[in-house]
Amino acid sequence: MSHLSHPGGAQTDPIDHRVRDLRAHVRDVGDELDAYKAKTAAAMGGAVFCLLLSLGGLYDIVTGNASIRTAVGVSRETFYGLVAALGILSITLFLIGLVRERRRDLQRESRLAEVEQELCDLQEERRSATHDREDGTLQQT
Repeated sequence: MSHLSHPGGAQTDPIDHRVRDLRAHVRDVGDELDAYKAKTAAAMGGAVFCLLLSLGGLYDIVTGNASIRTAVGVSRETFYGLVAALGILSITLFLIGLVRERRRDLQRESRLAEVEQELCDLQEERRSATHDREDGTLQQT
């Protein structure tokens, strides 16, 4: 029973327990938010990548250059279809990214900020209580 081993320990045990709970909660919610943001970023990054590939193919089509098509080894019609599919995929991924960004859970992000603030306040309270105990011990000696 650690709270009996030092004066004032009974007061800090609930604080320590609450701090541990808040840290776990912040970590869990933070991980969920980070995973959501990572998926959104992956959709946007994929959109940019597909767009660049599509634009490169479109450039070859417009200029009449067959270098990419021959390097890939496909017919002209297949190449046109591939360029169109990459363009459509790019737009689709971009829209998915936009929808995910608009649909993000702002209430959860706000609650996470509140819990993080509560955690900071409790840690400060614990530091202050520890400092006050130490000052009292030093003044008694």
